[in-house]
Amino acid sequence: MERLSAIIVSRMIVADVITKSDEAEYIYNVQVLLERVLSYMIILGVSIIARCAIPTLLFCLSFAAVRTFSGGYHCNSYIKCLALSTIIALSTGFIFPLINMVRSLYQGGVIMSMIIIILLGSINNVSAGHI
Repeated sequence: MERLSAIIVSRMIVADVITKSDEAEYIYNVQVLLERVLSYMIILGVSIIARCAIPTLLFCLSFAAVRTFSGGYHCNSYIKCLALSTIIALSTGFIFPLINMVRSLYQGGVIMSMIIIILLGSINNVSAGHI
């Protein structure tokens, strides 16, 4: 992914869109963007095949909104991050319909989610830049 990012950025430099002094920063940002796009495409593709696209899409949108302000766990490689993100996102698509059938599990899940959000939602993440 880094090589593709470097190619894209070098073409941006040749096209005089950015300066050579900003190259390293742009390579990093393009790489992050490409990894995110690829991750979401894989998650969405697998969820369509597994017929759980709507719950998975709703989870991804909610999760992305929370991650904007909270930080969280970070894997030490892109492949691990992709695998973990895919498993978590798809598990919601499979688990939600089952939990929704049993009312007490659904209500317990909502209460547990509220407690987790109250306890962890107020933690400030310095690395995310939100204090």
